[in-house]
Amino acid sequence: MSIRRRGLLPEPFRREAEKIRGAMNEVLWMPTDGWYAEYRDLLGLKRLHPSAELPSVYHPIDSDVPDMFQAYQMLRYVDTQIEHVPVEGDSVTIWTSNWVPWIWSVRDVIQSEVAHTALAYWQAGRRKKAYDLYRGVIVDAMYCSTVPGACQGTSEHSRRNAGVASDFSCSVAMFGRAMVEGLFGIVPDALEGELLIRPGLPREWDSASIDTGGSIATSDIICIRWLCSMSRNAPVPS
Repeated sequence: MSIRRRGLLPEPFRREAEKIRGAMNEVLWMPTDGWYAEYRDLLGLKRLHPSAELPSVYHPIDSDVPDMFQAYQMLRYVDTQIEHVPVEGDSVTIWTSNWVPWIWSVRDVIQSEVAHTALAYWQAGRRKKAYDLYRGVIVDAMYCSTVPGACQGTSEHSRRNAGVASDFSCSVAMFGRAMVEGLFGIVPDALEGELLIRPGLPREWDSASIDTGGSIATSDIICIRWLCSMSRNAPVPS
């Protein structure tokens, strides 16, 4: 629809998108393991490298590449294969990959990547783990860091680059996006003129409110207040 509004035919773009998705599923998807390989060697034996980093999980999910079961499998990879660091209670943060030795940005504890992974969990319907990750990154960055209240670029748990880049733009953007699109489930599509409401609130919350203070999908301010009955006779979708 947005392509048509610009006077372009949508079919070539749709074909290209399907071509990319087909290639990813044919070449990189590992059905026995249940996630996309990080890459395939261009030369030689053209082997797959199965140890995927976080962006190889959250970017495909955020771009609607995998189906819902594939997304579930990919996040189970994060659950079981990516190193978790306890923060407080059930709240955790995670490393960006299992690669060694340490490499900047691909083997670290980076707040924006943890927040983006939390958003992927919300997008896949796993709101408990999503909130545990999001709360973990907020407490880690805004309470436990050397600059309280800041959106830190790297975690204090990083042994090589602790507390780097206060209010890093990647972190600021993903902290906000995970809250609006994930926790409160306000997902705008300005090009299509649509607004999807898909709340990701924890089960134990009985109310929550948000005021965007400005435009999201239209020229109007969005102000939402959730009131949830938590009675056993009123099931809440997971």
